[in-house]
Amino acid sequence: MNFTQTRFPQFAVALIAAGTLVGCGTYSEVREIPPVFRPIPVGTGVLVKAETEIEKGLRADRSKPVAALDEYLAAAKTAEDRIHRNPSDEAAKRDYNFAIGRIFEVIRNAKLDPGQSPWR
Repeated sequence: MNFTQTRFPQFAVALIAAGTLVGCGTYSEVREIPPVFRPIPVGTGVLVKAETEIEKGLRADRSKPVAALDEYLAAAKTAEDRIHRNPSDEAAKRDYNFAIGRIFEVIRNAKLDPGQSPWR
């Protein structure tokens, strides 16, 4: 048995792996979709307050990021209180998750550093 016969299976596997990786290079594309808050079904009672706070935060998102954070935190707290009272409330979970997601998005977009000096 010579050298080329013993190395051929390894070479074939490497060639197939390289072809597979190169073929998947442009397979997917990532783009950011801006968030849209559509409270359907609209919350009732306490959740109306949370949804109003979220809408205020969305309006202040780019121009006043700290004010937007304040609104999102208030909305998350309101929804969290509702979840503690009724863990199966899907509207409260939706509002809570949206508010928390927006908090992280505002921190990232405004380049705020929560571990450093106060923001105000």
